[in-house]
Amino acid sequence: MEGMGKPMKRVVVVGSAPFTDQTVQATYLREDDLLVAADGGCRLLRAMEKTPSLLIGDFDSSDRPRDEGIPCVELPVQKDDTDVLAAVRILLERGYREFVFLGVLGGRLDHTLANLFVLRFLHENGAVGMLADEQHEVTLLSAGTHRIEPREGYLLSLLPYGGNVRGVSVADALYTLDNTDLDTLFPIGVSNAFLGKPVTVTISEGFLLCILAKE
Repeated sequence: MEGMGKPMKRVVVVGSAPFTDQTVQATYLREDDLLVAADGGCRLLRAMEKTPSLLIGDFDSSDRPRDEGIPCVELPVQKDDTDVLAAVRILLERGYREFVFLGVLGGRLDHTLANLFVLRFLHENGAVGMLADEQHEVTLLSAGTHRIEPREGYLLSLLPYGGNVRGVSVADALYTLDNTDLDTLFPIGVSNAFLGKPVTVTISEGFLLCILAKE
């Protein structure tokens, strides 16, 4: 583990959501990532032939791995946080500010939604995160201008997060917007398309979920 005060590498938190093909998710891993298994996340890491650097969880829905030499933070079963959020709190305390989450989409809807809320928690704590699986890549966009690189075979959806979003402009996509307010009653931002170049998204106020979804 790197200590506090030193440059921190990116951390990948792996959850226990079901998966059908680990090969796409494996493409998100870098050689210098810290790999953290949240509860049953070891199953996905095992399928990718990777060993976690740290285990965090209450292990109520999976057996605690007994691999020697892997540090483990065992959480109480009765707690306010999900295993993923508990892992995020621990890692933020250790100085990590760039997060990738695998194995956190799909499966139980309540857990998937709770994991989406983690993106805002990270933002409020000066960190950034991305959730990914075989078909999706999800990030949070806040006020400002953002550049989204095109992805072949993927659609782009921009959805209000936590309330209405004001002053949204979208340029260089199939469907554009010019200083438009988006509300949660009308999901106008679903299924936009790339035109082979980066899409520019500008937000005056609020948050958008940016979802790249495989067609």
